[in-house]
Formats: sequence, structure tokens, C-alpha cells
Amino acid sequence: MIKTRICAECEQQLNIVVTALRQHQADIHTGLKLNVEGRLTEESRHMLAPEAVESFNATRVSWDAYCQHLDEHGLLKPALQGKTAD
Repeated sequence: MIKTRICAECEQQLNIVVTALRQHQADIHTGLKLNVEGRLTEESRHMLAPEAVESFNATRVSWDAYCQHLDEHGLLKPALQGKTAD
């Protein structure tokens, strides 16, 4: 058996990220579609914008949690070596 540093929770965390990103994509797609069709009104934009922001934030939170989980396995450390904060 190949030794691996991932676990079942890694997949679960990734699925959470994917679900959140798909929701954000759907929120953005709705606004873009309405705009292309010429049916995006100020009222609908004001209704859609908070949903898009909320889904973006949910995606970001789930991505950060996923990255933290991978970091706990030591999987991100090689990618971060040699990088400095700007």
C-alpha cells in the first residue's frame, strides 16, 4: 500500500469547497444571464448582489479551512517554501 498524507476528511473538505464554489458560480451566472438578456434591473441587482457576496465569502471560508487542513498534513509546506510576503 502507498503511504499517503491525505485522509477521508481531505475529500470531505474539498467537497465543501466545490459545493460552495458551485453556489457562487450559480449566483454570478444568474446576474450575468439577466444582464445579457437585458432583464437586470436595479431592484434585481440589489437582491442578487448580497447573495453573490455571501456565496463568495462562504467559498473563501471553506477554501481557507481546506488549505488549513492540508497544511496540517504538511502538504502545502513545500509549495510555500521560498515565498515571502509582499
